[in-house]
Amino acid sequence: MLAHHLGRALQLTNILRDVDEDAGIGRLYLPREGLLHAGITGTDPLVVISDPALPKVCAPLVERARTHFEKADEIMGRNPRRVVRAPKIMSKYYRAILELLVVRGFASPRDAGSPQQDGPHRHSSSLRVHLMQKTVHIIGAGISGLSAAVRLANANFKVHVHEATQQAGGRCRSYFDAATNLTIDNGNHLLLSGNRHAVAYARSIGTEAGLVGPKRAQFPFVDLTTGQRWQLDLGDSRLPLWVFDEARRVPDTGVLGLSRAGASDLGRAKQTGR
Repeated sequence: MLAHHLGRALQLTNILRDVDEDAGIGRLYLPREGLLHAGITGTDPLVVISDPALPKVCAPLVERARTHFEKADEIMGRNPRRVVRAPKIMSKYYRAILELLVVRGFASPRDAGSPQQDGPHRHSSSLRVHLMQKTVHIIGAGISGLSAAVRLANANFKVHVHEATQQAGGRCRSYFDAATNLTIDNGNHLLLSGNRHAVAYARSIGTEAGLVGPKRAQFPFVDLTTGQRWQLDLGDSRLPLWVFDEARRVPDTGVLGLSRAGASDLGRAKQTGR
């Protein structure tokens, strides 16, 4: 039933919003019975939308759309927020479009840009731009979502970040583990200098100084099962010279095996276009 009511609310709003745009390409989606009831008998879309009685045709459609919005909101109100997050966003902003259309009015000439803005009649798609272009919704407050939010906010967008859990940061968070009586850091611990976007995000929020690491690309590992320890030493060269040094690569691996693995990965990348 949510799809039934919200779908009709959105479609009716689209019809009312695009009445001039549709007429410009020879289309008219207003109900025939409504036109006849208002005394409009013509069939030329441009003539119909210029008729003084057009507001009488649109008013019942506005009320039908409002009813469907209300029914949809009632259904969404009975469901968990995380389940109906996307339809709630659609309902909120299409309802705003509908109410702006009502403020503007449907009498000719119609200014499609803004109810407060004077000026010549313009294409109705400008109303979409006027309402939506500066607002962005980001689903998920992980590192990618937060990074996108910062960049968009700096570009003067109004940003809404939606997160289903109680904290932002995605996997980069800490929590208390009762079994070990320790605070566990659940973040990604390995960040290479090649991860330029992640580093740029840290710089943009003033936390780059908190990123610490070795001057050389050396990464120690331990096998908890066997207790074996080793260090992966990539070095500073652009060439993978480390693969030729047994002390710098993973134990029990050889140059041939690493070469085959690299060739296999490259082949898959070419096949998938990545």
